Amino acid sequence: MNCPNCDEILIAVEKNNIEVEYCIKCKGIFLDADEWYLIKNELKLPFLVDDLMNINPCKDNCNEKPKVCPKCNQVMEKVKMGNLVLDRCPNRHGVWFEAGELSEYLNKNAKEKNETVSFLGEILYR
Repeated sequence: MNCPNCDEILIAVEKNNIEVEYCIKCKGIFLDADEWYLIKNELKLPFLVDDLMNINPCKDNCNEKPKVCPKCNQVMEKVKMGNLVLDRCPNRHGVWFEAGELSEYLNKNAKEKNETVSFLGEILYR
């Protein structure tokens, strides 16, 4: 799979059954719905995966260029989660987090700092 932001090949990184696709060039992260659900449960996040997948897309492009899903190459929808604008596959394959977006969300919402946060931190703060 290629990065929807810079077209670099994404690498898979896994720990505790949570696998993320990561771009070493632009530091973006692609999470599929199952991964997001595991992270949400592990960290006791307040935001449900179904909520993320069911948010209505932005009516405009939210001032960002369109990106394509690394799994199906369809143009992703822009969705707002708080003050973040994320890219979501219209076929529900997953969500793209630009560099810093996932860490911003986790820093604001993770109730516990544990092995999963440490693992994601290793990726997010390389």
